[in-house]
Amino acid sequence: MLELVEGIEVPNHQLELEKAEEYIEDLKFKFRNCERLQKITEKEYIELYQETIRILYYVGDLSQPLFDCQEELEDRYIKMYIHSPELAKKLFFEKCHEVHKPYNLLKNRCYTILDGLDELFYEIHSHAPKEFVEEI
Repeated sequence: MLELVEGIEVPNHQLELEKAEEYIEDLKFKFRNCERLQKITEKEYIELYQETIRILYYVGDLSQPLFDCQEELEDRYIKMYIHSPELAKKLFFEKCHEVHKPYNLLKNRCYTILDGLDELFYEIHSHAPKEFVEEI
């Protein structure tokens, strides 16, 4: 199903985002259980990490059409507020924030799980997992 964002058709992902949210809640439950027990094996870490990355990519892919129409949306605001470019830019950023918000909330929840997994594993085992990739 498509919906209009300032006259631009974009997919309506409400159902997909609800399913993703349910899946993320399940991942959070699994993570919190490991936290509560203060126990996580390398296998559990990798499985939870991969599941979280998979849902993160899924939500990211869902949000791609919004990124694809940003230039067109910005042009519309510039044309609508031709005599006030500052207002056009401000309203454009507000609209972008509004339409991206449901996707960003889910992606941020995934990042929180990933960070928590890294911290928990290190806290329990005093070393990073073999599969751990250090930040640059």
